Order: sequence, then structure tokens, then C-alpha cells
Amino acid sequence: MILQELVKYYERKLEEREIAREGFETKEIPYLIEIDEEGNFIRFISTWQDEKKKRASSYTIPKAVIRSRGIEANLLWDNFEYIFGLEKKEKQKDFIRKIQDLESKSEESSSLTSILNFFSKLKMPELKKDPLWAEIEEDKHYLTFKLQGQNEIICSDKTIVQTISQNASDDEVEKGICLVSGKTNPIERLHSKISLTGANTSGANLVSFNLDAFESYGKKQGSNAPTSKYANFAYGTSISSLTSKDSRQKILIGNTTMMFWSETKNELEDEFLSLLKPSDEDQKKDSKRKQEARSNQTIKEHFVSPFTGKLQHLLNDGTKFFILGLAPNAARISVRFWYPSTVGEISKNINQHFTDLKLEIYNIESGFISLNRILSSTAIQGKMENVSPLLSGKLVTSIISGSEYPRTLLSSILIRLKAEKEISFVRVSVLKAILNRKGRFEKFKNYKELTTSMDEENINVAYRLGRLFAVMERLQERANPGINATIRDRYFSSASSRPATVFPVLFNLSMHHASKSGSVWFEKLKGEILAPLSGRIPNTFSLEEQGLFAVGYYHQRNELFKKKEELSQGE
Repeated sequence: MILQELVKYYERKLEEREIAREGFETKEIPYLIEIDEEGNFIRFISTWQDEKKKRASSYTIPKAVIRSRGIEANLLWDNFEYIFGLEKKEKQKDFIRKIQDLESKSEESSSLTSILNFFSKLKMPELKKDPLWAEIEEDKHYLTFKLQGQNEIICSDKTIVQTISQNASDDEVEKGICLVSGKTNPIERLHSKISLTGANTSGANLVSFNLDAFESYGKKQGSNAPTSKYANFAYGTSISSLTSKDSRQKILIGNTTMMFWSETKNELEDEFLSLLKPSDEDQKKDSKRKQEARSNQTIKEHFVSPFTGKLQHLLNDGTKFFILGLAPNAARISVRFWYPSTVGEISKNINQHFTDLKLEIYNIESGFISLNRILSSTAIQGKMENVSPLLSGKLVTSIISGSEYPRTLLSSILIRLKAEKEISFVRVSVLKAILNRKGRFEKFKNYKELTTSMDEENINVAYRLGRLFAVMERLQERANPGINATIRDRYFSSASSRPATVFPVLFNLSMHHASKSGSVWFEKLKGEILAPLSGRIPNTFSLEEQGLFAVGYYHQRNELFKKKEELSQGE
């Protein structure tokens, strides 16, 4: 199913002329060797687009070979060692041999002859005089050839492209029924290596049989799960295209690369990234609060208004939409998640996700929090490398499927919240979303759905005690202006998990703070919060109740901030 849809995506992009044809791939080539028609060396050309060498120009070149062992050169391009053979001449010999083979099969081969003449005339001292030689020797990156006076590289020559394409499909190899297409075609022995963030620099395999234990019925390598050469090329090229540097159809979540596409060209395919992750440029330019406000406006533009929502029409779109999560695992690639659906269903589920996250921050209602911000809020020091890879996959699945959020998300946030004493907007938004969705699916007895701002009608004990804790903390701050540590730093963790043990102590402290500050309004508010509880304070709180406590605390703190001027006037 996964490979079939990737092959279909390749065929769609090929029809749109946005992907390399069979036998080719698109790759960054940092250096070009410019020669004249006689094969004389002219100069080296750098294609790096910035001083930090993070990005070079991309070219369509013959598909890379699979180097399992021994020497195997790429056709017309390769790394420094294969082209110049300074350490192993055999590498350069294999590189030249492949060009000679191609020349013998090509009807018009003047540019190939120029390359072969370059090698026959090659004088290393002359090359080393070039200003870029030291840089090229140090980098040992990929190089290919370009004729003087032409804009394109030799790989792009139409005759050469045609010859390579014919050879790619005419190989005399074992034929069999392809499990992807169901047709009888040449079977691929070794599947293509795929470049993925976090994988080996040489790439990793999505499909491989590299040990005897994985083989059966006397079959070897790819014959154990026969996939045609064409299907192997197509699915590998699709993944490379979806995960390329410039692609807006991927999101890196922890160590998992999530990619997405639709059956036919669709607006959600273009907008999906901006819905789940703000751009790096936006994050650098804006403060967190400004980013939240603008991102929230983006979501409103997309979904909220039935009249002005930019993508509102997608909610009923039946076009197929696919989401695939891949993660590196040594020399292999693991499938973290696979979710085939429709544009309409996924749009509705994303919309519901943001609705569940909505929370009032001061007097602004915000509902946009990126995936990475949610996940980093569960990690030590907020670092993505400390995020559980399993959690990231489960979270994505719950968002796009509209199912219950993973239970580990609740426990992870509570652990960090207590350890760091930071009851942040992000963490409380996620807690609210988890609890509301859990209440919706499991239908808790007497559960009242949490609102974006404080709900005075909510009589849940944990929620009320969270509100009470916030009032007590504010009373302490008023009694001791400029205090460095409040009851939150010392008592929040125990108050939210073992309330019956801690609250008697807090009541005594609060009475002292009230007498010191002389605040009648706060004492009245404490009484109003406690009234529905009839003196009941449980011995312990479950994880869900600890989450309710945190939401109640946040809601009340936010409400006190909004009423700051009103409070000062009423006293």
C-alpha cells in the first residue's frame, strides 16, 4: 500500500514534469569541472549558494549506484576520489570505463568524447593551480562536467539522457511479478538507499534483506519480496522529492520525518506544513507571543469562519491524502506511522485539534501551537532530542485521525510541569486538549468540558482546588511584594497530587497572608471557590485530576491578571 501510493505520486509528478525521469535523480552538486570540446581543463566552478556551504545548486543526474561493497562508480558524476583517484586509481578507472560504455551506446557522443579526452590529457599539477583546488580536495564533495560556453551540465545533454533512460529499462535481469504493480517486470536485486535526516550519510534502506535469516525458499536479496526496477526507482525518487531541502511537504518531528501528499494536486498539500509548523523565518523574527497571535490569525483564515475561511471548502473534499512517517534505525528506515485518508477528513481533524488547544492568554484567545512546541514541552530542557520518538508518532496519528491523544503525553507534560514549576500557556493548552478529548471519547461521569477561559460553573474538585491555589499564591504575592519564590515553587507538585496533605498547611499560610495584606476581596473569592466542595478535599488526585488542577490554576491566574485594575479599585 505505501509503495503503491508512492509510485502513483511519482507518476503524477512526472506528468507534471516536476520530478526526474527513470534512471535519473536530482542532487546537489557543489563543484563543476569546466572543459572545452577538446577536453582541455578550463577551471573549477563552485555552485555553493552561501558562504557556510549549506546549500549547493541541484542538477538532474544519472541515478546513484548502490555501493554494497567493492568499487562502483556513478555515471558522469561522483565524489572527489572517484574522479581523480588520488588514493585508489581503480576508482577512477571504473569511472572512466562507465563513460566509455555509454559512449559506445550513444548515437552522438561528442561531449562524452570531450570528458574522455580530459582524462587522457589530465595533468594534476595544472588542476592544483586552480584557486578552488584546495577547497575541493578538503571537501571531497560531488563533481560533474560542464562544457565551456554552455549553461547546462553534460549530464543534461538530450542524447545522453535518452541513451541512459533506454539502458535503465533494458537491463537483462531476472523477471517476476512485481508486488507493487502486479505486472511481470525486471526485478530489483538491491533497493535504493534513501537519504533521510539522521540516517547514515550514504543513505538507508526502506526495504532490504541483508542477512541470510531474512531470506527464505532459497531466494536471495530482493527476490524475497519482488519489486520491479521501475517501482523501486519510483518510490525512492518520490521519497527523495518529498524530503528534499526545499520541500514544503515534510516536517521533522524529533527523529521522525513526516511527509504528506495528495492523490491529485490539492491546496491542503501546499498548506499542510504552515498549519502544523510555523516557518523558521517567522520564529526568528517574532517573539513567542506575537508568533502565537499571528499564527492563530492564520488558522482563523484557514478554517474558523464558514464565510471567509481560506480552506473552508476543503472540509468536504474527498480527494485522497496520505501521511507517512519514517525514522532512521541504523542502516534501515523504520515506518513510524502511515495514515491514508481524505483531504476533508484530515482538514476536519486538524481543525478540531486547534479547537481543542484554544486557550485564553491574558485577553487574547490563541489556538495555534506547533507540533514541535507541543513535543518540546514534554522534554528535559525543552530539547527536541530528548523527546520520545514513539510519542511523536502517536501524537501525529492522534491529530490527523481525530482520535484520543496518547496517555504518555499527559504524564510527560505533568512530569515536566512539576519538575520545572512552569505552568506555561503551551502546557496548559495541551492539558486542556487532552482532557476534553478524553472526556469526549470515554464519557467521564459528571465531566464538564474545559473552556478557553475560567469557568465559574465548573465544580470539579481538582479544577476548583487549582483555582484556589492560584488565589492563595496571588494573596502571598500581595502580602510580600517582590518575593522571589511563591507557594507554587514549594507546594504545587504535592498540592496537585496529594491535596489533603498540603492544603491544611496552605490554609494557615493564606490566613497569615490575608491578615498581612488586609485583602477582603481575596478571602471572599476563596469562599466562593470552596463553597461547592462542602469541605471535601481528596487524599490523592489521578493523572487526569492533576491536569484539571493545572488548568484551574492557569485559568484563575489569567482571570486575576485581567481583573487587576478592577481589584485595585475594589479594595
